[in-house]
Amino acid sequence: MYAGATINVAIGGFLSLLRMLQPMGTMLLIYLFLRLGKRSILIILIITMLADFALGFLGDSKEIAFRAPLLYIVGILMLKERPPVVESVLFALVAGIAFNYFATYRVILHSQHQSRQNALENIGSELAKVTGKHGTAGERFSEGLDYFASRITLKHNVELLILKVGKKVDYLDGYTLKPMLYAFIPRLIIPDKQDSAEAGLLFNREILKSGARNTYISMSQLGELYWNFGWPGIIIGMTIIGSIMGLTATLVRLDINPTLPKFLLLMITIYLLALRFEGAIAMTYIVWARTLVMLLAVHVFVPKITTEEGKAPANAPEPAHLPNQPKDNILSRRTTIK
Repeated sequence: MYAGATINVAIGGFLSLLRMLQPMGTMLLIYLFLRLGKRSILIILIITMLADFALGFLGDSKEIAFRAPLLYIVGILMLKERPPVVESVLFALVAGIAFNYFATYRVILHSQHQSRQNALENIGSELAKVTGKHGTAGERFSEGLDYFASRITLKHNVELLILKVGKKVDYLDGYTLKPMLYAFIPRLIIPDKQDSAEAGLLFNREILKSGARNTYISMSQLGELYWNFGWPGIIIGMTIIGSIMGLTATLVRLDINPTLPKFLLLMITIYLLALRFEGAIAMTYIVWARTLVMLLAVHVFVPKITTEEGKAPANAPEPAHLPNQPKDNILSRRTTIK
């Protein structure tokens, strides 16, 4: 039996909640280290990265394994306003070698139909098989980069959709996007509302004709737009997606009075809408919208330092502003808890 099939519902829900909160914790650590530069924070951040890498490998999830380093690289670019050249080169070197091991381990795990528990018990022998299958580190690095390139483009999956949709498979006419209409309505009220992650399952069943019907295979958001509305869907959909990202980048500017809420909003947008490009559109944007509302609510209701007249203290420093920029908005006010 595969891992997770017999897990307690309460434990599974708790682990899912931790998984959703974990990226936010990593972003907080990145912000604190880049702003304060304390060694203790760096040590905690490194431990977090190593733990994520181990969990990502054992759980067969490259996103979990490489999420923290990617967020750190993006954080440097956003807060320090400098190209993270050294960090990016190190990341590419590690990813180039590690992706080969990830791919081979996945093949061994699924081809032998082992449960996660058995795979973990025999992890030593499994890793020996992975290591012994390839020769030099250079070969493993090259193959890992090839695998990485194929995963970030998903070109083959999009080509399959263009070849089959409208000919052998009908257009979805917005079916996989409908869950966004119920983004803020809990399943307790609508128990049978549509699964927001159904797009990848449909692609696996209807396009790939896979026997593993419950396996999620990404077709990319570009492919999902095409399957729903064809070329007009791509043109209009990608314009909307680009506008959302551009508007967020304009409103949440870190070069004007950078604050933690602004940093988190920008990082969450980059993480969910850009780095997690393989996710279904509905699932990705529902999580993003809910997180956006939560962060805005936290920022609004956090107590502000004010005088009895409701104004900022006289000795409070005036934040710097660029010419022709508004002096205040909901995301640029510095806040602190009384």
